[in-house]
Amino acid sequence: MMQSKAKIKNKMYDVCTLEQYTQNPNQYLEGHTAIVEGDHLYPVLNSTQFGPGVRVNRGSISYFTHPKEDDPDYQKENAIDFNEVKDIASMIDRLEAVKKIEGEVLTSPDNIFTTKILPGDTPEMTALKTAINKKQIDLDKYSYRFGANYNNDKRLLNKSTISLGMMKRIGNALDLDISLKISDTPDAPNPMGEEIEIKLTGYESEGES
Repeated sequence: MMQSKAKIKNKMYDVCTLEQYTQNPNQYLEGHTAIVEGDHLYPVLNSTQFGPGVRVNRGSISYFTHPKEDDPDYQKENAIDFNEVKDIASMIDRLEAVKKIEGEVLTSPDNIFTTKILPGDTPEMTALKTAINKKQIDLDKYSYRFGANYNNDKRLLNKSTISLGMMKRIGNALDLDISLKISDTPDAPNPMGEEIEIKLTGYESEGES
């Protein structure tokens, strides 16, 4: 079952009940989870965050800070609910709705991310850094696509080398179409006689890390 989604204050959230969250909090991404309670959505807050939301205490009382009644961002009706999908048509409609709000979030950057290209960077790292810089994105808004290891993945962009697996992971998260091409060098003694090119990101690389 797809996780229900919502956009709150230009940020993407997975939506669940308080019971679902307390039963398995590790299943939900920190900073991108909202609890549905009554007619409102409440982002799960950590100890340093303030504003409308909920501080969840497992085995104890959870504290809700209510939004203003006229604030449309926190309305339950904004959530795209996958729990009651009964056919392919309604599933497609909801997936399109998620794609739309995700596009709204990702194309409204608050803090453009740039990574420095270093003299010792490998060619593949130079290519990846150049592509990311040209996208002019707020990388933090993509954090939910990386999952719990986002901060570690982000730090890798300060290095001069990158593994093929990590390059694919970052490419998938940032909508980068990355391919690998193999061809003969000039005057190769045993030429293949053809060019081999495979796609590294997208459907073909799903499930790889």
